[in-house]
Amino acid sequence: MLPANSSPVVDAGDNTGCGTGLGIEIDQRGELRADGACDLGAVEIQYNAPPPPPPEPEVQLGATKGVFLMLLAGLYGFRRTFNRA
Repeated sequence: MLPANSSPVVDAGDNTGCGTGLGIEIDQRGELRADGACDLGAVEIQYNAPPPPPPEPEVQLGATKGVFLMLLAGLYGFRRTFNRA
């Protein structure tokens, strides 16, 4: 049984020989101890990083929507005031 990711043995080993070719860069299962911080014991926990989030979709306005937004901005955001003398 492997220790949990939150176990105190994770990254608690002696790192002086970890990944240096001194014979402890591989655990008893053949997994690499490649992260530079050896776990305490015979096995090294391998983390599976979560996949990156999907990219945000680009918003593309058609001509009709663009004209509508410009009219809306004209009605509410860009009012002119005229001073009649």
